[in-house]
Amino acid sequence: MENKNPVDYINTLAHKWRSGQISQQEMQELNTWYEQHQDEFVELPGEYKDQPDLIKDRIEKQVFDRINRGKPESWKKNNLGSKIAVAASIILIAAAGLFYNKYNRRQEPATGNYSKTIVPGKQGATLMLANGKKIRLSDAGNGELAKESGVSISKTANGQITYEIKQPLDAANQEEQVNTLSTEKGETYGIKLPDGSLVILNAASSITYAANITALHERRVKLRGEAYFEVAKDKIHPFIVETEQQQVAVLGTHFNVMAYEDEETVKTTLLEGAVKISAHGKYQSLKPGQQAEVKPSGIQLLDNVDLEEITAWKNGDFKFNDNLENIMSKIARWYNVEIIYQNKFAPDLTFSGKISRSRNISCILKMLEYNGDVHFKIEGRKIIVTK
Repeated sequence: MENKNPVDYINTLAHKWRSGQISQQEMQELNTWYEQHQDEFVELPGEYKDQPDLIKDRIEKQVFDRINRGKPESWKKNNLGSKIAVAASIILIAAAGLFYNKYNRRQEPATGNYSKTIVPGKQGATLMLANGKKIRLSDAGNGELAKESGVSISKTANGQITYEIKQPLDAANQEEQVNTLSTEKGETYGIKLPDGSLVILNAASSITYAANITALHERRVKLRGEAYFEVAKDKIHPFIVETEQQQVAVLGTHFNVMAYEDEETVKTTLLEGAVKISAHGKYQSLKPGQQAEVKPSGIQLLDNVDLEEITAWKNGDFKFNDNLENIMSKIARWYNVEIIYQNKFAPDLTFSGKISRSRNISCILKMLEYNGDVHFKIEGRKIIVTK
């Protein structure tokens, strides 16, 4: 952007973003601007809160107005300090993911304490082999890590674990060939099982499976936490995901399972294909776009759920349309922080928005804080939440 007039360029990007014609490189430039000027915010009247198109119109107009509000040409060219940063950040808040709650209350300035911030999570996990050996994958080099019963276990250049069958397998010593891949808070990792199925683990999760899974009658894995599955098709050997509250049986499909121990509800969401869930002695089949919620009281089926919101985490994003407590639970797992509430918040205090999980936590907190309904303070690895 060095050879461009910053004022004109910002205005051009605002129009491109509004019309949906902005390129990936240009969006990255917007995100870079945002990271540099994330203390600046745009004020939106209440009537804009639940109307994204009006929000975009308002933001773009304010960009144009602030850039062209009678500023002398010399200022536009030479004084490119905080005033232009304000105009830039107006569009960047929305470009990076504008958060707005569903109350139409009068807005107040954010007052959070962000003298220190917390960096986001990263790719990392621990692989425990059948012999008890543990491998920290963030420390391990690329290439073959181990061999077990004719199966080669390797780490790829893009940070994924793969299993390759080197010789014919049988079901002997099944219990001795169990592997576990686990992530801590602030970690995520992908694995390709011996049958070709892809599993991506979210933070604070684990999956346990047999290294010789293709030699068994059924492909059974045990999940704790959250994972996204792309199961290789095999009509002869069903793929079963077992959690403490339910079992999910598939032949070959894409789906997401969220089964954290600190969550009351287990959520299974189907993207394509078909799955059958068993819980509480009952069965529930899902169609694409449906979600099954397993609670102590039974199974509830939801139609036409937001698939992008549910799987945003595996694509490196947060997408929220939820109450504060549920949002903070996701933030706590990814940033490895403790959430402390000093006030009670109404369950209908909801926030909507989308933002990259690669941003520092202060960026997300400031967006949530923008309307004055909630405030945050960072103390070490604790996030203090107040009204």
